[in-house]
Amino acid sequence: MAGLDLLRFLAATMVGCFHLSYWVGVKGSTTYGLTKGIFSGQPGFQSGWVGVEIFFVISGFVIAYSAENVGATSFARSRFLRLWPAAAICASLTLLVMLWAAGSRPSEVFTTYLRSVFFVPFPPWIDGVYWTLGVEIAFYGLVWLLLRLGRFGWIDGLACVLALTSTSLWLAAPMAPLIAKGLHHRFGELLLLTHGCEFACGILLWLVLFKRAEPRRLIFLALALLGGVLEILDEASVKIPGPPMNAFAAILLWLGAVALLTASVVHRSLVDRWLTGLAKLIRLMGLGTYPLYLVHNSIGAVIMGRLAAMGVEKGYCGPIALAVAMLIAGAVTLWLEPPVLRLLRTLMGDDRRIVRA
Repeated sequence: MAGLDLLRFLAATMVGCFHLSYWVGVKGSTTYGLTKGIFSGQPGFQSGWVGVEIFFVISGFVIAYSAENVGATSFARSRFLRLWPAAAICASLTLLVMLWAAGSRPSEVFTTYLRSVFFVPFPPWIDGVYWTLGVEIAFYGLVWLLLRLGRFGWIDGLACVLALTSTSLWLAAPMAPLIAKGLHHRFGELLLLTHGCEFACGILLWLVLFKRAEPRRLIFLALALLGGVLEILDEASVKIPGPPMNAFAAILLWLGAVALLTASVVHRSLVDRWLTGLAKLIRLMGLGTYPLYLVHNSIGAVIMGRLAAMGVEKGYCGPIALAVAMLIAGAVTLWLEPPVLRLLRTLMGDDRRIVRA
C-alpha cells in the first residue's frame, strides 16, 4: 500500500526534523553534546517526536495485517530479518562516525554498540533512538505467542486488553503518582503499558477496515485513541531545559496520521492508481524509513556540527544533515542490506513468505 509507505516516511521525517531542529538545541541531549550546544536557541519543529507514536500505530496495523496467515516460525524469522540487518548496519555506521568524526573513545561507544546490535532492551545504546526497538520486539513477542498457540484470532482480544489497560493507566496517572512513575519506567514501556494503546489502535483499525466494524471494536478503538491522546499530552508536559513542546499540535498530527492511515486503506486502489508512476520510489521510501530513523540522530548531529564549523548558515545545517541521512538510508536499503539478507536467508533456509514489510 503506497499510502502506508508514504505515511511511514512522513513519520520518520517528522522525528528527524524534531531531533535536528529542536532537540539538538536542548541542553543535556546527546545531539546537544555532539554539536557542543552551538544550535541552542534555534527555532525547531517541537512536535515532530510524535512520529514515534505514529510508528507504533502503523506497526500494530502492519503486524496484524501481515501475520494473519503466517506460522510462528515464519513470523519470527521475518521480524528478525526486518529488524536485525538494518540495525546492525546502521549501528556500525554510527559507531564509525562516533569514533572518527565525533572523536569518541572506543571504550565509550563499543559497549553501547554491542548492546544496540544485540537488542539489549535497556540503555545505554549507540544512539538513543534504539529505545523503540525493545518496545516493538515486546509487541512482536505477544503476536508470536498467539501464532505459536495457533490462536491468531485472539488478536482481537489482545487489542482490547492493550487498549483498556494502557488507557486506564493513563487516566489514573494524574491522580496516582506510583502509576505515573510506572508508565515512565522502562519496564512500563516494555510491558506495553505506556504505548499499548497505540499498538491497539493499529490492530483495531485493521480489524475494523479488513474484518468487521463491530460496535465493540469501535468502542475499544475510541478507547485506544483516547489513550494515545493522553500519552501524548503527558509526553509533551515533560519539563526540559528548552522551549515547551506543543501538545495540541502533536495531538493533531497524531490524529491526522491515524485519519490518513484509514483513508489510505479505504481508498487504497485509488491511491495506488494515482501513484503508479512513483511506485518504486515510494516503496524505497517505505523500506528506507527504518534505517532513516536509526541513522538520522547522532550522525545527523555530527554532520550539523561539521557544517557549522565550515561556516554554513545554522538554519541550513539541519535540513542538509537530514537530506544526507536520507541518502545514507537509501544506500543501506539499496546496497548494504540486501547482501546481508541474502546471506541470512541462505543460512536460515529460504522462505518465500518472508517479505520486507
